[in-house]
Amino acid sequence: MANDGDIAEERSTMWIGKFVILFAAGLVGANAVPHYVKGITGARHMSPFGKPSSAVVNVAWGASNLLGALWLGVWASHYGVTIGAGGSVVIAGALVSGLALAKGWQDDPLARGELPPIGSPGA
Repeated sequence: MANDGDIAEERSTMWIGKFVILFAAGLVGANAVPHYVKGITGARHMSPFGKPSSAVVNVAWGASNLLGALWLGVWASHYGVTIGAGGSVVIAGALVSGLALAKGWQDDPLARGELPPIGSPGA
């Protein structure tokens, strides 16, 4: 039979796991936005499938990221995570993702889907 200390430690570990799931939902959900927006505007954009990928690939990638974020959120909700605490962790994940993506794209035109002019080095 487990003692109260073991039960408290197990509950603490479960809450950490739930927040990790929600943080991941924020990361994935934030990553969906630029891919989907670039795709629906017809622009090329970096994706895991090649640099830069077509608009159609980016719409599909953005939608799959959004579905993944929703799935992670639903999964975490089955464990009794409240909206206040859970939402804060999702927002934190989205913020970290947004900052990392902004830093990665700010100085890399190819990552933003901007092709170099024809005849320039790298074209």
